[in-house]
Amino acid sequence: MRDACLWLPEAEEFISHGSPNFRIRGKTFATYAVNHHGDGRVALWLNALPGSQELHVGAEPMHFFVPPYVGPRGWLGVVLDRGIAWKRVAALVREAYEKVAPADLRSRLGNTPAVKAPGKALSASQIDRSSELALHFEEDAAARLDTGRPQLQGLRLRAELQMVRMNEI
Repeated sequence: MRDACLWLPEAEEFISHGSPNFRIRGKTFATYAVNHHGDGRVALWLNALPGSQELHVGAEPMHFFVPPYVGPRGWLGVVLDRGIAWKRVAALVREAYEKVAPADLRSRLGNTPAVKAPGKALSASQIDRSSELALHFEEDAAARLDTGRPQLQGLRLRAELQMVRMNEI
C-alpha cells in the first residue's frame, strides 16, 4: 500500500486508531484497515469523488463496500485480497489524493506508477492477530482515560499493533 500512496507529492503516512493512514497537508486520503472490528476484510478506505462510492459498490460489491464511520461522507472501501487489479487500486488512490490535494500539488503529478501486488496474502492468523491487538489497544486506551494515567502496557500494545500492521502493507 505504501507504494500506491507515498509516491504522491508531499504524501505522508501516520498512524491513527492503530491503522496506517495517508494524508496530504493534514487531509487524509487513504486508510489501511485489516479486520476492522472483526469484519474479516483486508481493505483500503479512500476519500472518494462524489458518486464514486455508489457507482463502485453498486457495480462490484465483491471488490467495494461502504466503510464504517467515513462511508456516509462518501468514502469508498476497497477489498484488497479478492483479486482486484493493483493498477486499478493505484488509480483509485490517485483520485482520492487529487480530491484533497491543493492545485499546486495536483499539477506536479506525473503518470501513476505501476504498483506490484503483495507477494502473498495475509493468513487468517495475521488477520485475527491484527484485530486482537486493535481490541486490546482500544480497551487499554479506554482504561487510561478512566484512570487519567498512562500505562506502559498500552504503549507496548500500540507498538506491537503498529509493527503488525506496518508489516502487512
